[in-house]
Amino acid sequence: MWTILLSTINITLATALMLSFIIIYLLYIQNSTKLPPGPTSWPLIGYTSCLGTDAFRKIQDLNKTYGDIVSFQVLGKTIIILYNYDLIHEAANGNRSKVGRYTMTVNDLLAENSGISNYDTQKALEMRKAFVRLVHNNIKTTEEHEGNKLQPFISQNIINAQINELIRQLRIRQGKPVNVLQLMRCTVWRIIWNFIFGKECQLTDKQISDTLDDISSNNLQNQLFQIRQLLPRFCVNIFKHSQFARKLFEIEEIIYKHKTVRQLIDNNVGEMHNSDSLLGQLINDSKLNLTKNDISRLSFEFMAAGTDTTSLTLTWACDYLARAPPKESLKLSSDLIDMIHRWASVVPLSLPHIVRESFKLKNYYIPKSSILIYNLYAVHNSQIKKLINTEQKSDEVQESNKPIPFSLGSRSCPGARIASLLIEQILTAINQEFLIQNITQSPFETISPGNQESLTPFGITRTPHKSMYIFVTKLNGNRRTSI
Repeated sequence: MWTILLSTINITLATALMLSFIIIYLLYIQNSTKLPPGPTSWPLIGYTSCLGTDAFRKIQDLNKTYGDIVSFQVLGKTIIILYNYDLIHEAANGNRSKVGRYTMTVNDLLAENSGISNYDTQKALEMRKAFVRLVHNNIKTTEEHEGNKLQPFISQNIINAQINELIRQLRIRQGKPVNVLQLMRCTVWRIIWNFIFGKECQLTDKQISDTLDDISSNNLQNQLFQIRQLLPRFCVNIFKHSQFARKLFEIEEIIYKHKTVRQLIDNNVGEMHNSDSLLGQLINDSKLNLTKNDISRLSFEFMAAGTDTTSLTLTWACDYLARAPPKESLKLSSDLIDMIHRWASVVPLSLPHIVRESFKLKNYYIPKSSILIYNLYAVHNSQIKKLINTEQKSDEVQESNKPIPFSLGSRSCPGARIASLLIEQILTAINQEFLIQNITQSPFETISPGNQESLTPFGITRTPHKSMYIFVTKLNGNRRTSI
């Protein structure tokens, strides 16, 4: 009897221990694979509310409901959005090798496996490194020997000439409404053209304006949160060979505009193989072994990305300076430039990233192959709310309150240094001579950062809700014939 009882107890104990082990193991697995919180998704198709024209506003609303890290499923893909500087910093820098570039389907169709902005391939990474290295070495060398210049790719004289032409145009239209975006586009385009190709751009202002209209239009249409960008990679071949598929997903016009811009650039660049320009040096780098399509795509990316985002930032800057005129009359402070970047958030969600290897973030599981989004717009809005009514100096601002307009990590904007130099020089020149006014005067508070998503178009880039401003010569302004 005692033998039977002891046997029963042993079996019960063993069973209890086994069940405890299984429960602990399952809890461990559950905890180690716990995704960040997020909205309930439909079976198979996922959270479709994030798709479409109202996506941007809904993405911001998710932050209010679920916190600074949100996940959801859509069309079989896991999307994780980070709304906090520290989380983005940890993902981008702390897990640098585990995060790469996600290739959006339509962008893949346009790029045809070339360029540096859309792919996570070894060739794309090598081209990016080569570009960054050339820019860095160029600026470092010229800063040491000639001050803050960009030679040999582009001289300060060329930058000055274009800025002086911009100031001349503003003087002519002084006191009248000016389409700032159009002027900034032409100014920046001509500077970037000389920087990339080592020659003066022969296009007219109208050609430049029309070209950038096409680029900007495609950037607004090519954001991630739409069905056509989340389709499997094999759909690229379907789009290539099926006009019906292209029309069904409204891609025809995007393809046409992209081809038009690339052809215009290719036709006006000319032979680059023997050039000492930036592009010429990339072409002559035997390690890269660039194809004709690589060269064409790189030319497009340098001009499109460099000009559109920089000119948009300058236009947003005019909007900010009209609402909060700077106290400085000479060089603008770094604090003010930082605030302009926060106000602009020109690439509001950065470009989408792919998780190469699973990792943990804030005790949440970030699975391999998920799409990682850095919500720079949310980060900057949060910073504005903290800083706008304070008098903190730049050396007092915490790391988490610094703007990140060019994103962070291994896939941050490779042209950030060039863009920063141009933005600072152009805004300084304008501020030395002009006060900027809105056409319809409105106080700074009337458009708060939190409600701008309902006023501005949303795509890869973020376009100002208006671009017409009045420039009035300062009474104590320093009228210049040169910079």
